[in-house]
Amino acid sequence: MQIELAALKEVCIREEMELSRLEAHHEDTSQQLRAFQSETRLDLDLIRLTMAYLETLSGRIGHQAELVAQARERVETKRQELVRAVQERKVLEKLRERYLAQQAEAERRKEARTNDEIGITLHHLVKREQAQAEEWVAT
Repeated sequence: MQIELAALKEVCIREEMELSRLEAHHEDTSQQLRAFQSETRLDLDLIRLTMAYLETLSGRIGHQAELVAQARERVETKRQELVRAVQERKVLEKLRERYLAQQAEAERRKEARTNDEIGITLHHLVKREQAQAEEWVAT
């Protein structure tokens, strides 16, 4: 998922760079138009063509801005997915740790019960042996 996020970020950066390039080109062309308009001898065809080109360029800038917004949205969505995945992983790891701790505690209690049972059984055996020995001595 991190690789996907990195790839989406790269796409976003490329789209932003293209938008910046188009905006810079629009600014340069606008400056050229102003220069054409300030000449003493106006070339109306050149001015008209430049204005039409600027309109086309503005449309491309608008489209590119939409692509940038979409790319940013995809990056943000993937980032949120990654955050959720990391959080879920942490939750699962804590649950796993808690389960293992519970299992270890259950095993410890089971061993304690077994040891208690062994101790009680040995105690009864010793008492029985003592009783039999006393009975044998008495006879």
